[in-house]
Amino acid sequence: MEERGGNGPSVGFWKDKWCGDSPLSVSFPTLFALAIDKEAWVEDIWDPLAEGGRG
Repeated sequence: MEERGGNGPSVGFWKDKWCGDSPLSVSFPTLFALAIDKEAWVEDIWDPLAEGGRG
């Protein structure tokens, strides 16, 4: 995980282990290949208040 801005550590959506035992890029290589932003952060993509999220 990297330090991003002054808000503490951020988690890479595709490249960090945040959902399971492997990064999503490893678990879903075909989907990762189609992703436009391979450097995206979880906080930028996943809305915990949206349907299916926890928040």
